[in-house]
Amino acid sequence: GGTLFDADVTVAGGGPGGVGAAIAAARAGLSTVLLEGHGFLGGSRTAAAVDTSYGFWTPGERSRRVVGGVGFEIMRALLDEGHAFERPNTYGAGPGVTYDIERLKVLLDELVAAAGVDVLFHVIVTGARPDDDGWTLDVAHRTSGSWTGRSRYLIDATGDAVVATQAGAPVAVAAVEGRVQSLTTIFFMARVDVDRCLAVPHEERTRLVAEADRSGAYRLPRHDGSIHPTPHPGVVQVNWVRVPNVDATDPRALADAEMEGRRQAFEYLRFFRDRLPGCEHAYISALGQQIGIRETRRIVGRYVLDVDAILGGDRPEDSIALCAAPVEDHTPGADTRWIPVGGDGVYGIPFRCLLPQDVERMLVVGRCLSATHDAQASLRNSAQAFATGEAAGVAVAVAARDQVPVADVDVAEVQRRILEAGGLV
Repeated sequence: GGTLFDADVTVAGGGPGGVGAAIAAARAGLSTVLLEGHGFLGGSRTAAAVDTSYGFWTPGERSRRVVGGVGFEIMRALLDEGHAFERPNTYGAGPGVTYDIERLKVLLDELVAAAGVDVLFHVIVTGARPDDDGWTLDVAHRTSGSWTGRSRYLIDATGDAVVATQAGAPVAVAAVEGRVQSLTTIFFMARVDVDRCLAVPHEERTRLVAEADRSGAYRLPRHDGSIHPTPHPGVVQVNWVRVPNVDATDPRALADAEMEGRRQAFEYLRFFRDRLPGCEHAYISALGQQIGIRETRRIVGRYVLDVDAILGGDRPEDSIALCAAPVEDHTPGADTRWIPVGGDGVYGIPFRCLLPQDVERMLVVGRCLSATHDAQASLRNSAQAFATGEAAGVAVAVAARDQVPVADVDVAEVQRRILEAGGLV
């Protein structure tokens, strides 16, 4: 081992939140290390095969964009290259950008390199201890074992609040509360007659699945899943598997869920081949490299965003990101629960939701920031992860410049810099 890095800021987790944070911090001139457990960036977008990013626009007839900055820059690049297309969304979350996940991996490599981020793959944080002017981190590398690292600031973008938990920040664990969103193994089906497959209306597909499940000939726990086109001819993405009531912080429960998700994927394939027009010759061309996890821990921060703020369309003074996505709660049952945003259809995510209680020099971004179960089910989209990550990277840069604790930064200055970089608050 020995010392692997010594940086101004360490970002744990290379999903949308971590990428947004690392690029923003590095562009602001801070030496930035980005740690990722997989061998590529993108988080659930790539590892879990979520090939569409939502949350950039409001749903409804006349969609307005609510997220810009680093996240939208990435979507724009994919669209400009022809590796993505905009997709009107019928499931309530507003339009999405659907992309080739393999191309996204390479694009993210290029963007973090251009920003000057020091990226370390196959590395996870196993311990975080505050010291005089920052953090000493224990990290584990897949092929070389244990190392340490030093960092003035820490941004937890793990999605599971792993580092915040190690540092002693208070967290809420969804499984302990008894309300945890279901897990999904996403898969791609190839050799599909896409036009015939998608000509079957959503309601009709749902009815066919429910009927087949009830007949006992198939085991299909979720009835109202989604199938959508991809940038590749003859290939669709399927988001239908449902593995309910899993505490994904429990190693054995998560291992069981991975196996169950794969089993279900092939059961759904069997059903589609038998019963869904256009899928007679389909096969699974790729499974997500890991099961998609929607919710594990959430920090209990200086402020906890709740469903009332969403229903009211609240725009707090310290808003550092916007969200228009409805509450989309993948319950343990066969259906999904939806609650639209109130007010004018947009609410703000307060800076205080990124600040863990009792821990200095740390920000938490993405789906594990400080929110209730219902609020998290709205703001867990990748656009909001990109935006909260970028806000954290900017906030750390302002804190370093002004030599103040992160919790005491001038939020108006953070907002000004976000807007200057094309973001929206």
